[in-house]
Amino acid sequence: MPTRIAPLVALLLLSLAAQSFAQGSANSLFETGVKLTEAKKFKEAAEAFGQAVKKDPENSAAYRYLAWCQGELGQHDAAVDSAKKAISLDANDYVSYNNLGWSLTMLGRFDEGIAELKTSIKMNPSYALSHSNLANAYLHQGREDDALTELKTAIGLDSKNTGPRGTLATLYIRTGKYREAAAELEMLTSMKPESASYFSSLGFVYMNLGEHQKSINALQQAVSLDPKDTEGLRHLATVQALAGKKDEGIATLRQLLVQKPKDYEALLSLAMFLDSTARYDEAIAAGKEALELRPNSERAVMVIAMTYIDKRDKESARAYLPKLKELDENLARILEKALEK
Repeated sequence: MPTRIAPLVALLLLSLAAQSFAQGSANSLFETGVKLTEAKKFKEAAEAFGQAVKKDPENSAAYRYLAWCQGELGQHDAAVDSAKKAISLDANDYVSYNNLGWSLTMLGRFDEGIAELKTSIKMNPSYALSHSNLANAYLHQGREDDALTELKTAIGLDSKNTGPRGTLATLYIRTGKYREAAAELEMLTSMKPESASYFSSLGFVYMNLGEHQKSINALQQAVSLDPKDTEGLRHLATVQALAGKKDEGIATLRQLLVQKPKDYEALLSLAMFLDSTARYDEAIAAGKEALELRPNSERAVMVIAMTYIDKRDKESARAYLPKLKELDENLARILEKALEK
């Protein structure tokens, strides 16, 4: 005769079975979220982790990953809440302290962010990402020496991570240490030869060091990797002109203007380059286009007027003198002297 299970025992078994099913589902969602995170599909990953913590509210790792994904998506308020929840479940979770510090920094709460990042580092001094994020927080506060120390530490701990090295190069550029910046960017372009931005920055640095051919080489590589890199094109045109390759600079500016036909600075540079190669009518036309974009630009007025003088048409140049007097008296005096010669 079959044994009859008491109703209370049956309910207990059903409850345990349901709990096991829910736990398994939460684990599956967590594993899916991890794979999506690794694939940098942060929106889908966040949805998976969000479902995982609903099924298992005690899963600190799911909250940690959720905070990470929310931060990557720019949802820093939500990321702060998720990181705090992860820490409440696991007080030794140094990664969550890092996530919390990073999102607080992105919210402009720098002192709070720095405190959390320091906690992460105290728990695990070898976690390079916390040093890198702390450096960024210091940079927001203008603490460049402290940032430099943390960046060097981060690179020492994880030399293959391009992030801290890129930030260090940016810091060197900001402080005018172009030789040091060049060394870091040379390393970065060898580590990520597909990165147009690193080559573009390297070209800018070499331009400031006066090493024109190296600058041209780097910028041409940047533009070949990303033809839409208009800043790279702008710098390339400038250094080509500095190297005496004005025709190449003109061609580069025209390439830029195909993408951005109303780029005031490019038009003004084109006018000056054309003037320097005695292509006066083209220069005047480019200068007038720039002036149409900015009718009160004293620079555009001056470029047009000086081009007319170079063309030996002082009468046309003089027509721009009243406008220039309204905009900039110092430039107007320079133009008057040029007209008297």
